[in-house]
Amino acid sequence: MDDFDSLFGGLDLFNTENNLIEEKTNNKNNNQFKFKNKMKMKKKLYKRKNIDFCGLSNQGGTCYLNSLMQTLFHTLEFRKIVYQYNYNDLHGPIKFCIPYQLQLLFAKLQYSLNGEVKTNSLTKSFGWNEKDSYYQQDVQEFSRVLFDALEKTFINTENSKLSITNLFQGELTSSVQCKICGEISLKKESFLDISLVIENCSTLNDAIINFIQPELLTDDNQYFCEKCNKKVDALKKLGFSKLPEILSIQLKRFTFDIKTMSRIKLNNRVEFNYYLDGDLFLKENIKEKEKGKEKSIDKFMEKPEKNTDNLYELYSILIHRGNSNSGHYFAYIKPNKMDCWYCFNDRKINKIKMNDILKTFGGGVDKKKSSENAYLLMYRKVKKEEEEEDEKDLIYNNLPTNIQEIIQKENEEFLKEYEEYERNLTRISIHYLFKNKQNEITVDQRITIKELTKKIFKKLNLSKNEKTIDCIRLRRYRIDFGIPGGTFEGEEEEMLEKVGIVENTVLFVEIREPNEEFEKIDPNEIILKIRLFNSITEEFDQENNFFISKNETLGKAKEKYLQMNKNQKSKSKIKIKYYGLVDGDEIIVEITDQNNYEESKAIKLYYQKQNTFDILIEYENENEIINFDFRKTLYELKKEISKIFKIDIDKFRIKKSSPIQELKDLNLSLHDLNIFPSTILQIESGIPLTEEEFYFIFYEYDIYSEKMFENEMNFPININWNILELKKEISKKINLENYQSLIIREKEAFKAGKIYSDELLIKDIFSNVNNIHDGKCLIYQIVGKEFENPKKDEILVLIEQYFPERKKMKVDYKTRKEVIFKREMSCINFQKEVANIYNLDQERIQIAKKTGFQNINNYHLLEWEHFKENEIENETICSFFDLNEDGDLIIIKDNSLKENKTKTTRRKSRKSYERELKIYTFFDEKK
Repeated sequence: MDDFDSLFGGLDLFNTENNLIEEKTNNKNNNQFKFKNKMKMKKKLYKRKNIDFCGLSNQGGTCYLNSLMQTLFHTLEFRKIVYQYNYNDLHGPIKFCIPYQLQLLFAKLQYSLNGEVKTNSLTKSFGWNEKDSYYQQDVQEFSRVLFDALEKTFINTENSKLSITNLFQGELTSSVQCKICGEISLKKESFLDISLVIENCSTLNDAIINFIQPELLTDDNQYFCEKCNKKVDALKKLGFSKLPEILSIQLKRFTFDIKTMSRIKLNNRVEFNYYLDGDLFLKENIKEKEKGKEKSIDKFMEKPEKNTDNLYELYSILIHRGNSNSGHYFAYIKPNKMDCWYCFNDRKINKIKMNDILKTFGGGVDKKKSSENAYLLMYRKVKKEEEEEDEKDLIYNNLPTNIQEIIQKENEEFLKEYEEYERNLTRISIHYLFKNKQNEITVDQRITIKELTKKIFKKLNLSKNEKTIDCIRLRRYRIDFGIPGGTFEGEEEEMLEKVGIVENTVLFVEIREPNEEFEKIDPNEIILKIRLFNSITEEFDQENNFFISKNETLGKAKEKYLQMNKNQKSKSKIKIKYYGLVDGDEIIVEITDQNNYEESKAIKLYYQKQNTFDILIEYENENEIINFDFRKTLYELKKEISKIFKIDIDKFRIKKSSPIQELKDLNLSLHDLNIFPSTILQIESGIPLTEEEFYFIFYEYDIYSEKMFENEMNFPININWNILELKKEISKKINLENYQSLIIREKEAFKAGKIYSDELLIKDIFSNVNNIHDGKCLIYQIVGKEFENPKKDEILVLIEQYFPERKKMKVDYKTRKEVIFKREMSCINFQKEVANIYNLDQERIQIAKKTGFQNINNYHLLEWEHFKENEIENETICSFFDLNEDGDLIIIKDNSLKENKTKTTRRKSRKSYERELKIYTFFDEKK
């Protein structure tokens, strides 16, 4: 038993001389062995299970890209065009060539053995950096931008015959007929997808009918007829003159709610069919709508009775789960010439049932699923069998040679990596203690305890000491107590995983001499943490371990303790406060002659210790640490502080964390006031505030300053004051003679908000009085005597002039102006007014709205607008720029002045606050 003794230093199990129970080994807090949880993060590999499909890895926010890539890959017509692309050096570096990287990605999806293909090379070819991959984009908008980038790459090259848009592009004709002279104005335009309004629509057919329904232009919406030379009533019609081979339909689930003035998502039920009659788009004057019914699978798959050359079949549904601010995209796809559907969710691919398709209609009762609905529908025109594309035609040998070489090389490397991965999947690292030293061994988790014992025996080279395998025994190790635990008796033939040995398990190696026996270990033994109360010092001694069987009664535990502490009087009473008596629990032991538990000093002191902590009190230049019961009230704490610092209890205030947060409710406990260990409380002389008084922070608002908010000050105010009383108080603080020159405004993150009227009570500023607390912020602004608050039909706008031609000082803050406008003012009139204010040519002025934080160096990225007569004359400036409250910032510039900025390439990382969806091409850079 030499190793057991060497670990514990030959200590007696119980030391009777000190009336204490001794530990078997070092105390938990002084454990000499430090076990770091070196959990090995094994990189997960996914081997392609099904030769037909391969998943895509998500870079952080690229689920929309993955869904579209899988859809386009399964659009064989599109894949064929991508495979026909020929790369040469004129197309720019390979890593920035979008069609080449798309070609490589599709080849991997078709032939890679790796079940999870990365899209990093593709997004890098877009000119994106790592941050761009974390911004989720709208999948329909992304498809348009991608197609545009591909077309730019094909133009003026030997690939110009390749056309992506021919697959998706249709033609739309709009006509406006004058009701007086009958003159018809025709306008044709192409489209890549159709965006359908789904509000108040229960079926896809309803939305299509609404889209092409004739519209009478009358009243404020009259049409200007050039022949009549005046505004007239007119009939506007919309029709489709050409339908594409691939029909992409967006269900407009994201809209702007005028009532809440916020962007929302519509989750209403919109039914659609597997087959779509394209002739529906070509019809006119359709009056009847479909009645929305619960659609069955048979109804969903129902084919139109009449024959038509414009019959489409659904092959992909891009689904959005979430709300208007965040969410996740995935796709349901019916691969070519297959009768079943699959869910493509990043790297995960699984077969789905037809009922899952019907659930994408939306409007479900399950709250978790109600936001999971179809967003983009992809229909393919039904062709004759001999005209259909066959995936067999898109064979490996038709790929460019360099693509074939990349695929072959990556597959060879992956197979080697995967073989090693499989070997390592079941390999674990185990720590074991032997002769006071920590060791480590890596083994297969599928071996048995017996086999593990042999391996450790061999690694320790015990045979040279004339030890046999029978002389070694493995035991669990109790890290929490720093002692050996139970043995594996009867489990020698069990696999490691089954007996709970996993990565980073710690074992104890025990050996014996050939002529000795191992100590018998009670499998029912538990360890309790004993804390003995010292009646002389009235303190608890150090925590120690007490070994006892789970089968023993509490009475026997007391007897055992007395036997181990023989010098205690036999008539002494042992009082034990315990908690369930399970392994690892804490027990309080008190030796006493008393019979009454209520008079137990140990238990009272224990509870007191458990509920008290140290609080640091700061008063003037003095610091004092108070040990206080957190169940006591603030009033009791004030009494204690009053005694220590010898100050009147009613003549000081207690503040927490900040010099403006006063604790006022004397009836609340410290726990309810969120005062915890190491809390610092500050004592300030003065009369405590009442329940209606709070410390507010005030900033001076200066529109001519770059910071805008300056001269911070704080002082107590009464929330029953009105704004006029507050203005008077602030005037005294800043030595302003005329308080009527002040206005009080709401402080928002990046701007000054609404202006408060003089009669408004401060407490009425906030929607809930209970939410008013110290530290609330308001701003004050010094204005002229002639200033009048905006009326209900008016809005105060902050205007700033931008000088794009300058290298520095592109914004002159001295040019800022706050101007009051009518909320119903049209965009044209607003433009004229602003041009007059800044003495600019109305034909050259451009206007943009700044929202949140926007660096001046990136003002050129704002959406600049110039309004023309008769273009949007009925659009108000508030609705167009979403001006809701006073203080919104409008930027203006002279468009004739060219932007003066350092020339950069498209590779430069865009800042995190720029989230514009853009794909850069090599040809953009050359331009």
